Amino acid sequence: MLSVKSLIESIGIGGVSSNLTRARQTAEIIQQCLGVPVFTDERIREINCC
Repeated sequence: MLSVKSLIESIGIGGVSSNLTRARQTAEIIQQCLGVPVFTDERIREINCC
């Protein structure tokens, strides 16, 4: 079974996170554990559709 790190390394990408605090904090943990770049983008923030 491929690990997440192996998959990321094989396709050559990092991660993308919302710029919300809780999402950014989770992305930073992933970045530290996997050693991959993580970028924030406000366009993928949660929205309330109702």
